[in-house]
Amino acid sequence: MKKAFFSFLSLWILPGLTAGLVFLAIVLLAGALSTNMWAMPDGIARTVGMATPANYGFAPIPVLIGVVVHLALSVVLGVIFTALVRWLRLHGWVLVAAAGVFITIETPIALWGVMHTLLPATTFSYFLAAIPLWGSVAGHYMYALVLGMLLMLNPSMAVWKPQRAGMRLTAGE
Repeated sequence: MKKAFFSFLSLWILPGLTAGLVFLAIVLLAGALSTNMWAMPDGIARTVGMATPANYGFAPIPVLIGVVVHLALSVVLGVIFTALVRWLRLHGWVLVAAAGVFITIETPIALWGVMHTLLPATTFSYFLAAIPLWGSVAGHYMYALVLGMLLMLNPSMAVWKPQRAGMRLTAGE
């Protein structure tokens, strides 16, 4: 039971969570260099309807909510990508490249297709202004790289490697 739970956790939850932590570290650094270290969690908290301090000031509850929402979304995206990778039976560096393609498609859909459409203009502007574009791009692509690498190196993914044509066994062998 413990082995099955750890296997589930290491395949479905930990890659997205770990990649999300790397993303978070990058955007906190980008915020510290441009607006405020807590700008991104504040921006996320405001998008979910919380009142946040002016100029991205530190307030423990909005920052905590922003971090939790960010990590939860990171896990959800990781699960979606893992399911896609398993369905397509990707492995090796193709899997890592697919993570880059995935984040390239997901980010504009999330930002412009969902958030821009659903959020009031002031909230969306507050979110976008939290960190500079370079911080967002670096964070997203590091998320993709870490997610892809963790899945590529995960032993549970080895069962999905394609077999060579001459190596297949039939039912009678």
